[in-house]
Amino acid sequence: MTRIKCIKNAAGIGYAYVAGKEYTVPGAMAKELLELGFAIPLDNQSELPADFPGYRVLKENGFNTLDELKGIASVDQLVEIKGIGTKLAAQIVERLQS
Repeated sequence: MTRIKCIKNAAGIGYAYVAGKEYTVPGAMAKELLELGFAIPLDNQSELPADFPGYRVLKENGFNTLDELKGIASVDQLVEIKGIGTKLAAQIVERLQS
């Protein structure tokens, strides 16, 4: 079993998982949801540092750990989050890679 947090509603792929909610799901299902970008892992999390780019916006959108962000560490996915533009998304990706 794997703990995940959905970042997009997964109804379109046949699952009744809702964005923003946390679930414990079987490993194979978790792997599929993670690979398709519908969820982020919740195990082994490290707290989001206060000096992280976009800290306030990320916290307002429910991101509390670095692990949650690593699940969506592309500029294209980050700009879908309310309040994050291309420049901030690039700064987030750069920081995650350092």
